[in-house]
Amino acid sequence: MAASRGAVDELLQVDDLLCVLRRRPVRRVSLRVGRVGGAPKSELGALSSVVVTAPARMRESELRRFIRDNRGWVDRCLTEERRRDLEVPRLEWSAEQAAWAKTRLAALVPGLIGTWTQRLDLPQPTWTARQMRTRWGSCTPATRRIRLSLELARYDEAYIEYVVVHELVHLRVHNHGVEFQSMMSAALPSWRRLRAALGHPRADMLAVGGRDAEVGRISRSANHDLAQPDQN
Repeated sequence: MAASRGAVDELLQVDDLLCVLRRRPVRRVSLRVGRVGGAPKSELGALSSVVVTAPARMRESELRRFIRDNRGWVDRCLTEERRRDLEVPRLEWSAEQAAWAKTRLAALVPGLIGTWTQRLDLPQPTWTARQMRTRWGSCTPATRRIRLSLELARYDEAYIEYVVVHELVHLRVHNHGVEFQSMMSAALPSWRRLRAALGHPRADMLAVGGRDAEVGRISRSANHDLAQPDQN
């Protein structure tokens, strides 16, 4: 159990569903699904995002019936929560977020370019970071200039490295033909896996800073009136 300001939170198992039960001085019972604003700020909140807030003297049998009556809604919310856990939320790119992205890329990209231009026997290009709607990166071979998407800064370094190598190879090979593929495979054997992952990005690909920059999830809740049982 975990105590918070004198109120007790406990776990309640209803069939195969684990819930956090919060006894409070309220007149009705309510259900909430969602870790943002839903689960209590205690160790129990890490065990279940299904939170039942109930009057202090409500019988457990009444609570179980209430949860079972609303089990379909709970299951739909849990499915949506799992889907959101895998999604990479889109950012509107405020000035602060753009500054964070540029700072992270500036800390990583020069070193990657230095390493890979040496390995690929290429002269040093110039590079910039900017918002890009549909690409992770682009380049202009004639001016030896590489452009990287700010969005790329949200991802683990392996994905940044892949895009840098991809654009560097394009400075020599201007298409995606056999020569390009051969150079990529020799330089970065995992490039196809990394490319496929960026085609369908998931939240577990994000770097720590990228997670901190995410748009907050909106928790979903439902409240249902239930008559308070007679006190013994």
